[in-house]
Amino acid sequence: MPRRAHKKSRNGCVECKRRHVKCDERRPKCVNCSVSERHCEYLAEPTPTATRAQTEASLTARSSPAVASPAGSVPASTREEDFPSANMLHFELLYHLSTETIPSLELNSEQMKVPASELFRVCVSAPYAMNEALALAALHLAVVSSPEKKDFYKTHAGHLQTKALSMFNAMKPEVNVETGGAILLFSVMLGNHLLSDALVFRDTDFNNFMDKLCQSIHLLRGVRVVASLSFHILVETPLSPMLRYDKMPSDRDGFLGTECQRLLDLITSARLGQSITDCYKDAIENLQLASNSANSDPGFMSKSPIAAWPVRVSDEYFDALRARRPEALIIFAHYAVLLHSIRDSWLFCDSGLFLIESINAFLGPGWEEWMAFPNSVLDTGSAHFST
Repeated sequence: MPRRAHKKSRNGCVECKRRHVKCDERRPKCVNCSVSERHCEYLAEPTPTATRAQTEASLTARSSPAVASPAGSVPASTREEDFPSANMLHFELLYHLSTETIPSLELNSEQMKVPASELFRVCVSAPYAMNEALALAALHLAVVSSPEKKDFYKTHAGHLQTKALSMFNAMKPEVNVETGGAILLFSVMLGNHLLSDALVFRDTDFNNFMDKLCQSIHLLRGVRVVASLSFHILVETPLSPMLRYDKMPSDRDGFLGTECQRLLDLITSARLGQSITDCYKDAIENLQLASNSANSDPGFMSKSPIAAWPVRVSDEYFDALRARRPEALIIFAHYAVLLHSIRDSWLFCDSGLFLIESINAFLGPGWEEWMAFPNSVLDTGSAHFST
């Protein structure tokens, strides 16, 4: 009986063979090496006279450190392409991350009590988290730098964020004790990055602006679902203070302040149908919760509930917002009041005022009663929800 042909591929890259993992044989760099940021190399096709022993010997020679080298020769383990030059931009971003970006978010403030060393340890544990951290630092520099450098840092912020997302999607990390912290921190950094990019570096055309903003929120909502699976694991870790703003009261009846209650009354009286009224009611209740939480906690904790609101709202409300339904836009204008309350943050700047003015212009006359509270911010500059 003839021997069955061997179907196992022998054409994988050197690194995958050394690590005994399946290689997809993509050239010039396979997926495994791309994700783990390893040097990817393929052996030359063996000649008919080459033996298995010769091939294995070649692999061993390539993966083993050289003890000595004759003068004038370079060992395979010290080739220049295996050790690329240090990227000075990344060092600049890392320095800015540690000295400016993290302090500006107050993640390691006295109130938060999340040590900077823990944040860096978590970032270093996952390439996607580290790339997003550098992306956020680049975005920060794009906001605060001189005009001639903004585009440079903005471009690199987008490149690093794309790389971080590609790594996250390719790795599909399972949520456990080892990965939970990185997934949570990644989602927090990505969320702030996406919102800031859409709100601060905005298109002046309202429809284009809303398309980009809704696309960013949609992506954020997807990542947030994955991150939420790790919350129960992180309760007893140094990152647990970052979870506080995600706690929801079990009873939300009767807690609406004057502004939110007036908005809900207008929506109820408009007789839009029970389903759409319920989804708007839920969005308004979450808006009040974000305001209450922002007023009760200092620093980063005052910004996080506001940044998290677009993730909390229901799919039905998000669909209505994307469709530019007037009532959904007016609720979003009330959300812009909260954004205006944290305008001192480089993440949001003057985006609250821009949103209120743009929604006014988009809706046109006839909605003055509905827009009374957001428009009061334009008149007085103050932004405060009653509790």
